[in-house]
Amino acid sequence: MGAETKRLESVAESARKAGQQLDALEAKINKISSALNGLSGSGLTGLANGVKKLSAAMQNMNDVKTKDFTRLAKNIQKLTALDTDGLDGAA
Repeated sequence: MGAETKRLESVAESARKAGQQLDALEAKINKISSALNGLSGSGLTGLANGVKKLSAAMQNMNDVKTKDFTRLAKNIQKLTALDTDGLDGAA
């Protein structure tokens, strides 16, 4: 009888641990559900529209050669280094 009792206690302990793991899984699923419910349909639509516009704008970049793009980037860097306070004072 002692061996049978130990086996039943072991099964009961395994069932208790499984129940705890199921509770933890349920909590995680509830968190995911809450996060998904928080997503706004209009927000996702806005994001999709923004990506679509970005994609359309980037199509024109196919025609820009690397040399031209590099030159543009260097000139933009030069513009950012301008003394804007001095320009404001001169105006």
